[in-house]
Amino acid sequence: KISTHSSNILIEDFSIAKRNQFLTLNGKASKAPTDTIDIQLKNIDLSYISSFIPKASVVFSGEATGDAFVSNVFSKPIFNADIQVPKFSFNNAHWGDVTASAKWNNEKNAIDLEGVVKGTEQTIAKIEGNYFFSNDSLDLIGQANDLDVDFINYYLKDITLAAKGRASGDVHVFGKKKEITVTAKAKVDDAEMTVDYLKTTYSFADSIILKPDSILFRDITVYDPHHNKGKINGFVAHRYFKNFEYNININCDNVQAMN
Repeated sequence: KISTHSSNILIEDFSIAKRNQFLTLNGKASKAPTDTIDIQLKNIDLSYISSFIPKASVVFSGEATGDAFVSNVFSKPIFNADIQVPKFSFNNAHWGDVTASAKWNNEKNAIDLEGVVKGTEQTIAKIEGNYFFSNDSLDLIGQANDLDVDFINYYLKDITLAAKGRASGDVHVFGKKKEITVTAKAKVDDAEMTVDYLKTTYSFADSIILKPDSILFRDITVYDPHHNKGKINGFVAHRYFKNFEYNININCDNVQAMN
């Protein structure tokens, strides 16, 4: 039920439901700064968010549950939220359980975001930053610790490369909704890269660099399935993770090229 009187809005048990997903609002919005609207979320499917992102430059999955409140709606809004997402996945890669908080920042006209991702034994990622309403953009800084790199395969699938391993390092996700950009420098351990049309898998442990328009491989030592050694240099170029081009050189002696 939603009712209005003068400059007041009263919300009583207003709910939106779909199967096991619920969004419920209760409270009062007025000029009084103490009046609040409480929001409860239960099992909200995050894949729905991806449907608003053009050509799905990122894909989220998991179900969000938590509480939020909004107050001082008609002047300088105050917004706070605490959300939990068990079994969170990013770009079809399972990461773990997410605990996140958000609050409105009047000075920036943005939402401040903080979150952690916990794997089975440890915190594997931390992230903080902002979502800006004025230009519909993100600016997030993250730190990864032994994070599954399977998420990068979402961008490599069109160029017949596949990677796996665990990465630690710094990540920056930023840009407008139509132009999401990722930069990173990460140390990758127990990593493998498969070239699909060669049917050959190379293993390595080294750093991979993501620039706004490319993924760089700099003098990376790789091993074939027989432990023969080679060096890889090159890049995978892209425009907002579309229109891929690549140039990868392998300097080797007696390394398996095709399986």
